[in-house]
Amino acid sequence: VGGLTLLILTQREYENAKILKDFFATLTHEMKTPLASIRLQAESLEELVKSKSTKSLLKRLVENSKRLELQMDKALYL
Repeated sequence: VGGLTLLILTQREYENAKILKDFFATLTHEMKTPLASIRLQAESLEELVKSKSTKSLLKRLVENSKRLELQMDKALYL
């Protein structure tokens, strides 16, 4: 009886871990797609803009989006 209980609990834990993994994979994918789009648009604008102050703001936007994507990758890895 104890072995069967252990087997059932192990199976439940495996299923819960799989659900959690799938959730984080979906979440990070759904968040990384718009982030990549924002970064691409900011990089394109950065090339077109001539004002130094605006370029600086766009550069910071690109760097922050890269940092956020890296954090999402770390979350997915965990």
